[in-house]
Amino acid sequence: RFLRRRSFADQLLLKRAQQAGRYTSFADNVLRFEYKVSEAVCTGAGDTFPLTSLIAIMDETTTWASIGLDPNRRPGVSISMDAHLIRPQPVRAGEVLIFCSSLVKHGRTLGFLECSVEDESGARMAWGKHVKFLEMGRTWNLLFSDQMFPLTSAMVRFTSGPSRPQPPLHPRLGDVLRLEAQSVAADGTTTFNFDCGEDHLNELGVMHGACQAVLHGSATEAVIIDAPAAGRDHVTLDAPREARVLKDASVTYLSAGRKGPLILRVTPLRRDGAGESYVSKLMTKHGLRVLSEATLLYGPQYIPAR
Repeated sequence: RFLRRRSFADQLLLKRAQQAGRYTSFADNVLRFEYKVSEAVCTGAGDTFPLTSLIAIMDETTTWASIGLDPNRRPGVSISMDAHLIRPQPVRAGEVLIFCSSLVKHGRTLGFLECSVEDESGARMAWGKHVKFLEMGRTWNLLFSDQMFPLTSAMVRFTSGPSRPQPPLHPRLGDVLRLEAQSVAADGTTTFNFDCGEDHLNELGVMHGACQAVLHGSATEAVIIDAPAAGRDHVTLDAPREARVLKDASVTYLSAGRKGPLILRVTPLRRDGAGESYVSKLMTKHGLRVLSEATLLYGPQYIPAR
């Protein structure tokens, strides 16, 4: 009743019982989440599931690990997330991934978590870490302490109304990640317009950190594939340049995002035979406030056509 019943995590097929993911165990301080990659969530070049989408799932699973292991069940807010793709090839539809999230350290204000991603055979194929700001205030700590939590849970159930039907999801994740290319500067910085709506929020009504991570990857990949020329006022992202495999990604969260028009600016840092690197910034419409900033490193391997 008090939280949104749908979030960006639903569109990633993470939350509903009939969807692609399920928590399988929480033992030895490790929360395990099994996820079968669907074609509907493959937004990367060549219908792949990019590293930024792995970050999105790490965000969700490490947050639940934090809630489960923290004595006051604090979800907190993200400060930063980093991830590395260990294997050379990208993730594709049909693969089963196991996310193993664990706590490194919980403090009064900060939480440090990590997540190892394994394939179905048990081989580790990606790894990430998550830093969260945990301070939720004295009222939260009281209501969600071990002594008070049973009463808090009972009161929420008592005051909650009947369950409402879930609104239908979009057929594909890409349907809610529409970017409109605006311009290209002399240094190669490409600016995109993006409208943040209901599908991009978390349960509390602010822009989901997972959505921001996926957007940074989508915008950067669009720049790589199109290789836009400087000085163009309007850009059509339809050129057939090949995309490389995203190997490392780091996202820093700076302020909360709300519904409304936003812009993304992607700046190339390096392009050579060893790979490509970019900085992507998600900002309010006039660039007055940065919501998040990502650094993305693409390796020398290109994504093969299917």
